[in-house]
Amino acid sequence: MSVGNSAGPRRREPELNAAVRSRVLASDPATGEVGGPASVRSVLQEPGLAVAHGPRGAVYLTVEGRALREALLRATDAPQAASAEPTGFAAATGDEVDPGAEPGSPARRGELATAWAGVLETRRITGSGRFPAAWERTRMVWSVALALEAGGAPASGTDANGRRTQVGYRVFEGPTAATVRVQWRGPASSRARLEAEEQLDRCARLLAACGWEAAAYLVTGGHRYLEVRPAG
Repeated sequence: MSVGNSAGPRRREPELNAAVRSRVLASDPATGEVGGPASVRSVLQEPGLAVAHGPRGAVYLTVEGRALREALLRATDAPQAASAEPTGFAAATGDEVDPGAEPGSPARRGELATAWAGVLETRRITGSGRFPAAWERTRMVWSVALALEAGGAPASGTDANGRRTQVGYRVFEGPTAATVRVQWRGPASSRARLEAEEQLDRCARLLAACGWEAAAYLVTGGHRYLEVRPAG
C-alpha cells in the first residue's frame, strides 16, 4: 500500500527510536492497542501506523502498524511476544482442569466483555466487518471458544484425572488448520449426551451471529460435533 500519492502530501516515515519500537512490540496482540505516553503514540499516528478511536481516545495499530510490529518481532527474534495469547484473556475451551472463576462472576464477566470488545474493535480496524479477522483465524480454538463464552454458553471442565466435571461445550483443533470442532460434554452421569443435539444447535446459532460457520455431524456411536470455520 502506498503511503503517498500526487493527490496529497507524502507521509513522513516514523522516528523508530527505542521508545516507539518498545511500544509497538508491547501493543495488544488482539486489539492492537498501543500504550505509553501521548508523545510516543503520536509518532505512530502521524504516518498512519496507528489511529485513535473511542471515547477514551485509545490508540490502535492500523494494518500498516501491525505489519511494522510483525517486522520488529522478526528482527528482534522475540518469540515470546509473537506467541502471546490474544489480550492475555484465557477463553474457556472446556478442557480446563478444575475451572476457577464462576462463569457468571463479575470479574469474569468484565474480562470477557473486554476481550470480546477487543475482537470487535480489531474487526472494525482491519476492515473484516462481521467476519473473523486474520489474527482470529490463526488462533481458531481461542477465537471460537471466546465467541461461545461471550454468547453465554457454558464451558465443560475436567478434574486432574481428565474426568468431566461440568456440562458444556468443548472446543478443540479440527482436522485442518482452518477448522475447529465443538462437542457438548459432561460427566458420565449427566444428560449431556441426550442434550447434545439441542445444545450444539444453540452453539451453531451463537457462532453464526459472530461470523463463524458451523456444520453439524453425527458419527458412529451417536456422538455429535460441530465443525467450525470462518464464514467470510
